[in-house]
Amino acid sequence: MKTTLNQKSISMKPISDIDYVELYAEKMKHDKSIFKQQKELIEAQLNSSSDLSKKMFSGNFKLFKSKAREYLRAVGLLK
Repeated sequence: MKTTLNQKSISMKPISDIDYVELYAEKMKHDKSIFKQQKELIEAQLNSSSDLSKKMFSGNFKLFKSKAREYLRAVGLLK
């Protein structure tokens, strides 16, 4: 992948999936608003996952493993 850095923009021609990751990382380096947006998205996903887990597996912590396994079997991710 060829990279050309200008003062205001980054010019790359993505070829593979990893090129898109590199392009996005370069843009985040130069545009702090993209970094902030990505950080907020990740934090929101973590909070949602945490809340969901607490609701699904609330109660006795000792039962967490059995409740989690029961759920994973129900959705077909565990045999």
